[in-house]
Amino acid sequence: MSSKMKTTLVIVLAPLASSAWAVDQGNACMVAALIDYNQANLALLTKSDLPKTVEATIAQRRLQEQYCLRFAQCQLASLPPQQTTMALDGAFSDCLRDEAMEKYQLAPSTGN
Repeated sequence: MSSKMKTTLVIVLAPLASSAWAVDQGNACMVAALIDYNQANLALLTKSDLPKTVEATIAQRRLQEQYCLRFAQCQLASLPPQQTTMALDGAFSDCLRDEAMEKYQLAPSTGN
């Protein structure tokens, strides 16, 4: 990863930590998950050699999975426990889909 790309990532990600909506108690968990994910992902990207190894790709995917689980749990924290199981599956899947769409710059399907 080039020095210019690293600097760009830091410039893009830094405002997330200080954004006004992070103060909202309801979003604090999701913001913390996002910040932790971005920091870990940045660390992974900056230590990885180009071209990306299989191990680095797997590590990045596992990081996305951990982030999506945490983010989904944050989204559903206010629900009663008996309602969270099915909702957690859906929120986790939605997050993984969103991450893949962002990574590969895909447009949402119009059929769903």
